[in-house]
Amino acid sequence: MNWRIYNKKGNRIGTIEKDLPSPLGCLALLILVQIVGSLTNLFFWASSLLFPDTGITKKSQIDYNGLGPVKIGMTIKEAELAGRIKLVPVEGNELALWPMGKLKTQGCSYVQPWTFYGVHLMLVDGYITRIEIHNTYTTTTTGARINSSPSWVKSLYGQHARTTTEKSGRKIYITVIPPEAKNHRIIFESNQLGVDRFMVGKLPEIDQKNGCK
Repeated sequence: MNWRIYNKKGNRIGTIEKDLPSPLGCLALLILVQIVGSLTNLFFWASSLLFPDTGITKKSQIDYNGLGPVKIGMTIKEAELAGRIKLVPVEGNELALWPMGKLKTQGCSYVQPWTFYGVHLMLVDGYITRIEIHNTYTTTTTGARINSSPSWVKSLYGQHARTTTEKSGRKIYITVIPPEAKNHRIIFESNQLGVDRFMVGKLPEIDQKNGCK
């Protein structure tokens, strides 16, 4: 294909010959990209099977600064390498059969590990700012989990925990301020019977009750 060059007066002053890639070449490049992505996904999946005690597992515990080796403040790639996981976009509460979808690196969004459910990581401009727990098997390092009673959760953290209640009295919030990191929080959302969900993260994102909304 020839590209014609004109000056400001509209006079032709030259020609550049440029070959456009063939449709077959474009298809081959697209297939190569898909293969590389699939091999990356396979690596994380195989690592979780071959090295079950490394990275994030269902036995990993959460604290104010992160879940197992995945820490608040990490990028997506740092979290995937540290946790030996593949992160995929959160779409409702469903896990995809295969880890597809482009992760956002700008603004606020949620991702989750492909291999298990109930762990949502909030990203702000590509960095993890909070981690939410929606399953019953992930515990804090003190032993608290979903369905734990509010009174027991408060007893685990003592003077570092403060309690607030909605005007309706239906929802109880237990906020833990770790003395070693006062810009971080652990927040338990509970009804009168037990914890519905809990999260860890840093200010100000940890205080956003509606997440990215």
